[in-house]
Amino acid sequence: MSMTITPEVAVAADTVKDAVTARSLLIHLRENRIEYLLVVLAAHLLGVSDRILTQVSGVCF
Repeated sequence: MSMTITPEVAVAADTVKDAVTARSLLIHLRENRIEYLLVVLAAHLLGVSDRILTQVSGVCF
């Protein structure tokens, strides 16, 4: 009994993988929001955010 992977199955698997990855990222962010806030604050105080904004100021998204 051989199982062949159809394009529909591959697309569905990729969609599930992306959803699980996004969910795990959001859960991690929710559980560690204070730490991320402190890192962003420290980066701002050190001037990293100004350098990043200068670099992307002319970029169209």
